[in-house]
Amino acid sequence: MDVLEKDLHFMQLAIEEAKKAAALGEVPIGAIIVYKNEVIGSAHNLRETSQNAVTHAELMAIQQACNKIGSWRLEETILYVTLEPCPMCAGAILQSRVPRVVYGARDSKAGCVDSLYHLLNDSRFNHECEVTEGILAAECGQLLSDFFGNLRKEKKATRATTGRKAIPFTKLKSAVESFLCEPLQGRIELRAAAYRHSHDERSRVSLTLDTEQIFSAADLSYINEHFNLAEQLEKELKLERLSAEELAEAQLKEQGIIASWHLYRALAQYPNLSIADALTSENPLIRSYALLDRRVGKRKLKDMNVPQHSLEKRFYEIRCGAEGIHS
Repeated sequence: MDVLEKDLHFMQLAIEEAKKAAALGEVPIGAIIVYKNEVIGSAHNLRETSQNAVTHAELMAIQQACNKIGSWRLEETILYVTLEPCPMCAGAILQSRVPRVVYGARDSKAGCVDSLYHLLNDSRFNHECEVTEGILAAECGQLLSDFFGNLRKEKKATRATTGRKAIPFTKLKSAVESFLCEPLQGRIELRAAAYRHSHDERSRVSLTLDTEQIFSAADLSYINEHFNLAEQLEKELKLERLSAEELAEAQLKEQGIIASWHLYRALAQYPNLSIADALTSENPLIRSYALLDRRVGKRKLKDMNVPQHSLEKRFYEIRCGAEGIHS
């Protein structure tokens, strides 16, 4: 392959990484680092999922590449990224001595390679990069346009349904907990693990029973499998080349973060649902919480079949235990 063919091939791989970010609700940016025609680092934006400002695609790809070759100097490598790097990532590129950067779309608001500054070609630094821009720029830009277009539609739909951008956590907590049956009032709580702003749709929330977390590791796995994230999550974490013990710990942490996001979104819908709709919802989190609802009486609970799925079965058993019903 000539240089252009290689650039097109590896940029397509970066685009596939960006699509993974989009699937997680992240801004779709992907990065690939290539050494002698071999991919030694691949990552996508995870800033919202991790709630960590430095988990940009380029930084994580650089970290992987350094671990792969056992050196902080990434000489003879090429970094491919779908969006023009920001100042933080441009700085990391210089520090890691990447000799060539190829990017897709320009970033007029934060790009520091060509748009706002020319950090990678500033002779005052002790390192400069060869830069190639515009490789698959239209496709890279379309990913971003589609993402933000869909985000605007979702926000508009939320405002149309609820009359506001999102439910503040304190009101959500009050509304959701008000549905609990009497024996569980005060025992089950919706808690915010990392609550910042009332408009943050990704507030880290959890459900507790007598101050203990309700969700087990198996429950978290089930939630994320339902949303088709388990396989992708495992693949991403394995790229970090963790030990078996570290991998298991990281999987549990990431499962908890993603499941928390889905829990928040599910419970934000809950106050607007009838109990019939909640019990038959396609979302297992909504169906599970409905089993704790005071609108499900003891007689109806006794007539129910024991749920087969682990998550719903766990909530069913919590309710039966609180009501003194032998399931």
